[in-house]
Amino acid sequence: DIFVLSSVKEGLPYTILEAMAAGLPIVATRVGGVPEMIENEISGFLVQPKDSETLAKKISQLLENPDLAKNLAQKARQKYEKEFGLEKMIEKTVNLYHQG
Repeated sequence: DIFVLSSVKEGLPYTILEAMAAGLPIVATRVGGVPEMIENEISGFLVQPKDSETLAKKISQLLENPDLAKNLAQKARQKYEKEFGLEKMIEKTVNLYHQG
């Protein structure tokens, strides 16, 4: 029902993209490239690493408010499609090779 990434250290986790594509509400730690993918309180919740209390509160907030969870999930899905979907990634790759 909710995707949670509680990492202390990350790069650009593909699992976040999978959760976005699946239309899941996301709670993740503010590490690595995660803030580039999730906008706090717009397309998910970001919390500080090792802050298990806030992580639990955000999970509870989503469980107690299905409309909020649905809204965040929709925004994440839209961002995925706009910035990280297959067509967009192909376009970025083609543009990269045609620059030279």
